[in-house]
Amino acid sequence: MDQDKSLATSSLIIANLYYLISKEFDRKRAQTICEDISSIIEILPFQKEHIIASFNSKFSDKEDGMNHFVALSYNCQLILTRNKTDFKHSTIIVKTPFEYLKIMK
Repeated sequence: MDQDKSLATSSLIIANLYYLISKEFDRKRAQTICEDISSIIEILPFQKEHIIASFNSKFSDKEDGMNHFVALSYNCQLILTRNKTDFKHSTIIVKTPFEYLKIMK
């Protein structure tokens, strides 16, 4: 992960975000939002080994498992999610955004 950026997400999340935003707004607006996000956080590449690791893991939600293995391969220290139960097999600390904000106070 880039030392200048303390936040990161997987390319899979950016793809999902673009899709969701483009359902609410036009594609140009969705692109602009994703570009803006990409300018302030690191986008970690999503690779075949992350998919295979997830399929071979105990993660019931394989997409969350894939994101876990992306984070693991880039030495991320924390995963933020609204659904911690899908990350019960994570070897990385998992917090909700609310829990994280309470820590940061």
